[in-house]
Amino acid sequence: MLIVAQGFKLLPIAGAAAALSLVANPAQAVQSVSFNTTTTNVENNTSKPFASTPSGVTFTVTNPNPAFSTVGGVNTTSQGLCAWAQVGTTGGRCGFNVSGGFSGQSLTQLQGTFDKRVILTSFTIGAFSAGNSGTTLKFESGMLSEIFTIANTSPTTYNFTTPFEIAAGDSLDIISTGSNTLGTNGGFFRISSLEVNDVPGPLPLLGGAAAFGWSRKLRKKTKVAA
Repeated sequence: MLIVAQGFKLLPIAGAAAALSLVANPAQAVQSVSFNTTTTNVENNTSKPFASTPSGVTFTVTNPNPAFSTVGGVNTTSQGLCAWAQVGTTGGRCGFNVSGGFSGQSLTQLQGTFDKRVILTSFTIGAFSAGNSGTTLKFESGMLSEIFTIANTSPTTYNFTTPFEIAAGDSLDIISTGSNTLGTNGGFFRISSLEVNDVPGPLPLLGGAAAFGWSRKLRKKTKVAA
């Protein structure tokens, strides 16, 4: 009987340990934020939310470039979100045209916020124009920063090499550089998707208290049985 009772005593301890494990180490879900529109039509917005797949994370993008504030700098097409653009002397890029007074202007920065805590894992360049030189993309949030050199091919996926965790509501700056070697046409590149790990918050303390309460009751029952 003593051996059986000891065996039962292990059950509540194991149950409590499992509950603590769930609180301390919440599961991570891979989320993909797609910037592709369903049509080829260009969309210009001053701010635009993008929902993730499968679901649960929203990334809202804004444009701090003063030159594009009148038309909105959050430009999306079926190829993705415009992350860098330099308008040519005769041809426009990313919906910003010479006729609109944007000749020679550059789109160099976007900002965004997540509605949940996430860890950035990778992003994909969905479109890239010929004639670009020295293009880079920097992701920055607080003290965190990582710079990528963008290759002249698309689609190309780039992986974050260091843990890049962003709290809900914290600003993520996406800063781009580059020069256009085709002065008349201009240049651009687009981000088609951004992959993140969704980091759920800890379980409510009430849940942990309930687990310990269940453990104490089971221990009392075990003592009575012994």
